[in-house]
Amino acid sequence: MNSEPATPLLDTVKTPDDLRKLAPSQLRQLSDELRAEMMAVTSVQVSAWSN
Repeated sequence: MNSEPATPLLDTVKTPDDLRKLAPSQLRQLSDELRAEMMAVTSVQVSAWSN
């Protein structure tokens, strides 16, 4: 099972200039993807610490 969230828009952002190229309508999707990625990473780290 793959626990990593799908982040197709976030995966395209490599530099600050990539962020500037996004349409304002894409920013909500980007923030949702970033939030999901952060939650996935921190939940794995917390699980590792609790063992």
